[in-house]
Amino acid sequence: MKQISGGDAAGNPAIDGGWTTATEKSLLEAAHDREKELLHEVAELQWRLIRTQEELQKYKTGNAQAST
Repeated sequence: MKQISGGDAAGNPAIDGGWTTATEKSLLEAAHDREKELLHEVAELQWRLIRTQEELQKYKTGNAQAST
């Protein structure tokens, strides 16, 4: 991502390049942090799904035994 905030930055690659690199690094770090959060959330949801499926199976087994 490259933004120009004035004529001087566009004419000076050292200034523009440094800003772009810092911004890209910041965005990359933010994206990495968000990815970790999402992976954690996915893992938690998978665990909840497994627990719910186990509970459902337990109730199905209990109902089958009660009806026989």
